[in-house]
Amino acid sequence: MKALIVDDEMKSAQYLQNLLADIAPEINVLTLIHDPQEALAYLNTHSIDLLFLDIEMPNLSGLDLLSQISDPSFEVIFVTGYDQYAIEAITFCAIGYILKPVDEDDLKAALVNAQRRLSKQNSLTKNQMLVQNISNVNNKKIGIQTSDGLEFIDLINIIRCEASQRVTKVVEKNRVLISSYNIGHFSKLLEEHNFFKVHKSHLVNISYVSKVSHDGFVIMNDDARIPLARRRKTEFLSLFI
Repeated sequence: MKALIVDDEMKSAQYLQNLLADIAPEINVLTLIHDPQEALAYLNTHSIDLLFLDIEMPNLSGLDLLSQISDPSFEVIFVTGYDQYAIEAITFCAIGYILKPVDEDDLKAALVNAQRRLSKQNSLTKNQMLVQNISNVNNKKIGIQTSDGLEFIDLINIIRCEASQRVTKVVEKNRVLISSYNIGHFSKLLEEHNFFKVHKSHLVNISYVSKVSHDGFVIMNDDARIPLARRRKTEFLSLFI
């Protein structure tokens, strides 16, 4: 597997290269690049499988760099300090990241996930969706892992999510997707985007709430009756006052 490390911090890039040599010798790091503009030129003229990309770099951020690559069909693992906005966007698109300072176990897990995603050959779509999400904050897309692969849907089209044993039903207006991720995964992603967990098994899009019944159910626009947990009722009703 051919890889490239792009990080303006030389010590950080060298540390990652050494760590990869120890734990994943099958990964061939072609070079280390510290200037994002140089990296952009390299990526537009060379073929790689895996890119380790720092987010915060001078003049050109990692996200901006990715948006300017003509054919980003490689897998990306972002290497970053804590940046909630960037991490959220990355997670929405099922792209990997590790936090600095890089932990060996985190790196191993990221590599396993990257290799699995490479086999599904959807890296180009994911990278394009990430760029779109960064540039269009009003209409984000989210990657839903299903049995058929990774499917991207508009966040605003999700009516609700429902836990069903070990999977989650993601309900849109005209269809239901079955995701292999649990309801907790969607809660972390969506609760800051107009979604509320009304029950341990149910996450609803506030925009699609029709009414709250006297017998303790949330009625959605698709006529679904969702149980409202007693301990969540006050907080939920306060959203509409």
